[in-house]
Amino acid sequence: MKNHFTSLLTFLLCFSSCMDQDEAIAYQQRYQEFDGKYLIVSAESDLAVDLNMDSIPSKNLMDELDEFLESQITISIYEDAYFFTEHWPIEYISCYQNQFDSSRYQSSYSIAYARYALSNEFEFNSDQSALNLIGAEPVRDPNTGSVDQRFAIPIIINVEAENMLSVVTDRYLFTMDGYKKVRITAQYERVVSN
Repeated sequence: MKNHFTSLLTFLLCFSSCMDQDEAIAYQQRYQEFDGKYLIVSAESDLAVDLNMDSIPSKNLMDELDEFLESQITISIYEDAYFFTEHWPIEYISCYQNQFDSSRYQSSYSIAYARYALSNEFEFNSDQSALNLIGAEPVRDPNTGSVDQRFAIPIIINVEAENMLSVVTDRYLFTMDGYKKVRITAQYERVVSN
């Protein structure tokens, strides 16, 4: 009986050690492949929109606003958790003479953009071709408790190629014709330092 117990204990310790070593190798591979900063290389909308109020709508959002050039993603890989953080410009509209009308732009409006960050834990799908956010909650207005439509949670995050991510998000953007719901596909490239 004592020999069986010793054999079982030895087996369990070896098995546990192998699992720990496999997990450490998997962590190092994911860290080397995904951890870091990703800079935006394109942002396309499913509808042509006029965000810079020049009366020329475009599907290429980076042509519409320079603020999109500062968009980025940070992927943080830790041994026990993975985090996705997206930095994206959000508009803030001031109207000095009129009541705000969300259905159309007025020349008295002043529009400024600030970069916000949405951070969430994620998990990889089985073949590491997609990132699935865990427990993502919409941002709520602190005064009213209603969902602030400007702050959007990505619906698809795919690994496209080495060092490339594709992020699909439904967003409300303020255009010449007021707020429009659009689907944006943004491509990000990982900054790799040698």
